Amino acid sequence: MVEQDKQPKRITIKELFMYVLDVFNFEVGIPYAMKALLLHPKRSIDTYLSEDRHSIINPLRFAVVAITLSIIPLVSNPNNFMVPNLQEGSQQLEQSRKQFEFGESIGKRLKKKSNTDTEETPKTQQEKEAEFQEFISAQNEVFSVLRKYLNVFFFLSIPISALFTWLLYKGHKYNYAEHLVINCFLSGFAFMISFFLYLFDLWVKPGFPIGAILASVITIIYTVYLFKKIFEENWITTIGKYFLILVGQQIITTILIIIVAAGYLLIMH
Repeated sequence: MVEQDKQPKRITIKELFMYVLDVFNFEVGIPYAMKALLLHPKRSIDTYLSEDRHSIINPLRFAVVAITLSIIPLVSNPNNFMVPNLQEGSQQLEQSRKQFEFGESIGKRLKKKSNTDTEETPKTQQEKEAEFQEFISAQNEVFSVLRKYLNVFFFLSIPISALFTWLLYKGHKYNYAEHLVINCFLSGFAFMISFFLYLFDLWVKPGFPIGAILASVITIIYTVYLFKKIFEENWITTIGKYFLILVGQQIITTILIIIVAAGYLLIMH
């Protein structure tokens, strides 16, 4: 009888609906977090770390919801710049054709310099097109993997960024776990902004990724602003450290993407 009393209640639609409302409520949910992190980032984060863990939304939940939301319009847009779908007639396909032709011309020049005595038989248009289609097929496979695991790469960027902020701001009071919290709040804010701007690109279809570019610019500005407020260093030092963090994060993330994509292609072929 005691064991039955300890069993949790069954989940109902009402409970799931209340959970969604809890995430988006205006007192401690995402709207409040966005406002607090914009107007009082240091006070809001320090309050969460040192005083009251219920004063604002859980940072991990915030980051998970924001990343999940931002991915939906991003991967739904065939013309997105991050993981394009190289379909016939798309802008990205034409760009890939130009890249392929440019790479082919570079290869010819290098061959001419290394083999001055031998002449290579020119390829027919059909052979060139067949090679291009193989090139596109390989690219689409890689992009397919990236679309499938894009959320994983976004989530991995948080501990990577936290590692670099912890190393570059080691003289401050925050430990690595607290840097994780800071970067979760930062990612949550940035990805929520990106979500609305990616929706703009998806619905309006401007022919140019205006929303995605604005999202990147806003993320850079807000990140520098957040670091300046939290770590209280001068603007030049803050900007310099931000770009070091960005370069380090991009290098590690790119290496991970290459490893995953190469591993996938090796297994599939």
